[in-house]
Amino acid sequence: MLPTALCRCDSAGQLLDANPALLAMLGFASAGELLGKHLGALYADARQWFELADHLRSAVPFNGLIVEWMRKDGSATEIRVSGRAVSDGGKERTFELFAEDVTERAPSSSNSGSRRKWRPSEDLRAALPTTSIIC
Repeated sequence: MLPTALCRCDSAGQLLDANPALLAMLGFASAGELLGKHLGALYADARQWFELADHLRSAVPFNGLIVEWMRKDGSATEIRVSGRAVSDGGKERTFELFAEDVTERAPSSSNSGSRRKWRPSEDLRAALPTTSIIC
């Protein structure tokens, strides 16, 4: 089983923390290369960032959002993202995100378009479970 890739961001989407599994998944050698960057900069398609931002703004836990993130080398990787809002007791809310690389599991694009592509959908929130898998 692969290690769990986790990161934490603030309400503006700035990355505050990332574990070694996330760094390896995205091809970064150190946290310093990634921390402080906007989470939206990881997305191949900005519309996917706005969908995630809507989930974060709602502060409702979400599971299984399929997105395409860019690795440091510029290659794209398909990621399943889940997350939740957390509070340290103060006014500032942060967000924990769990990321799983599902690129290897996806059918190849040569299978007559059977690979699942992300499409904006008003019904997406209704289709996602409301429990979080992050402890």
